Amino acid sequence: MSPMETLESDASRAVGRICIRPAGHADIPALLPLVRGLTDAEQQLNTWALTNALAGAEWRGQLGTDFGCLVADERGVSVGLASYYIMPGPPPTLYANGVFVLPDRRRRDVGRGLMRALAREAQARGCAAMVWHIVASDAVSREFSVRMGARPGPDGASYQFSRDAISRFSSVAPDNDASAPG
Repeated sequence: MSPMETLESDASRAVGRICIRPAGHADIPALLPLVRGLTDAEQQLNTWALTNALAGAEWRGQLGTDFGCLVADERGVSVGLASYYIMPGPPPTLYANGVFVLPDRRRRDVGRGLMRALAREAQARGCAAMVWHIVASDAVSREFSVRMGARPGPDGASYQFSRDAISRFSSVAPDNDASAPG
């Protein structure tokens, strides 16, 4: 079983009836409203998140594996996404450059499932850290990140999991998961 297959099956179990999987070409129409929601939430046009999400869906596996996009489906409807890229280096770092869940699907473990799937991807890639940024006005996402066990960065906008935190967070069994609602 490849690391991505493990990520898919583990993430699917992590959130019950939500299936988290790599986005593909067929997902592009469903990704556009999710990316628009992400850019609205960030109060800016995040063209990098849009490009990364769509490129991750369109060319996954064709241009290498340094970027990707995960989609969360609930009964065939896309309700969340997580786009990421791997920053090279000895050792590499997974940078989550866009995580979004539709407002009416929040507090149903979708965000936590997407973050856990990203942590599993980071672990499979041998990453030393997983990093993401949160806009200053988004207190809910900041609290969610801290409850997941993330450390705030010195800039006050970044959050991260160390290698040990990635391992702990990615290995929590869904039934024993007491982290923040997502």
